[in-house]
Amino acid sequence: MQPRDAFGVLVRAIGLGFFLTGVIDLGHMAIVALGLPTSSNVPQSETGAAAIFFLIVGTAVMATANHIVRLFYGKN
Repeated sequence: MQPRDAFGVLVRAIGLGFFLTGVIDLGHMAIVALGLPTSSNVPQSETGAAAIFFLIVGTAVMATANHIVRLFYGKN
């Protein structure tokens, strides 16, 4: 595995991390909507905004991973 390939895997993993954080925030919103107790004092609107942000950023990073790698390593 070349350093370029490893960097591509790292970029995709970071994108996946953002995406999964958004999924977790959506799960938290569902728990609160069902009326189950949580230890969080964060308002639903902020959790929803964070979920949308993380889902969009994660999807964008994973979708443009090849372009990000090309930006850092050049065209090969």
